[in-house]
Amino acid sequence: MDEELKSTEETLQEVRAIATLGDKEINSLSYLIDSGLEEPSGLMSAKAYREKVVKPLLDKIWGLVCTIIARAKSCFAELRKVQRELDTVKEENEDLKWECKELKEKQEYHKELYDQLDRENDELLEDRRLLGYFKEYLPRSSYDRIVEIAERDEIYRIR
Repeated sequence: MDEELKSTEETLQEVRAIATLGDKEINSLSYLIDSGLEEPSGLMSAKAYREKVVKPLLDKIWGLVCTIIARAKSCFAELRKVQRELDTVKEENEDLKWECKELKEKQEYHKELYDQLDRENDELLEDRRLLGYFKEYLPRSSYDRIVEIAERDEIYRIR
């Protein structure tokens, strides 16, 4: 159980680390966009402005888009993997619930059986105590005759 907990904690730390990936790049891009493009210097040609200002900005945007797409793909792959693991865990959970239910029913049956045997044992002990009075107060021949009659009656009841 402790190993599962440690594994889950490590997974959460990985997810948190992945969640913060790219934040730095996004913040720097956001700053560039918010601050706007540099103004062209006095005699800068359109081609030079494009090469020195616009193209690097577009390259940064393109790099960030590629990074986001790559991370999104890996996140979707990880999501599918986690969903499969979740499905497996759900199946195991259902199996364990069923097994637990079966064990509880078995335990209840054994408890009822134990209680029944305990009651029967108490009755037999009480009968033995009462029979002890007969044995003690009746003459031996009378006691043996009663037992013999009871045994004969028992045989007839069984048939």
